[in-house]
Amino acid sequence: MPFVERNIGDDPAARDELINAGFRAVPVIRVGDQSVIGFTPVQLRKLLGI
Repeated sequence: MPFVERNIGDDPAARDELINAGFRAVPVIRVGDQSVIGFTPVQLRKLLGI
């Protein structure tokens, strides 16, 4: 499955994007317009439809 990894430690624009979206913790996993905060396999599978 294709994905894009963004490191907020190396990419200030990525950090600003998360802050502006209201996130205050990482990781944030985005699938389309949905987001999961933290690594939650059950929620991630649900978003991916697997």
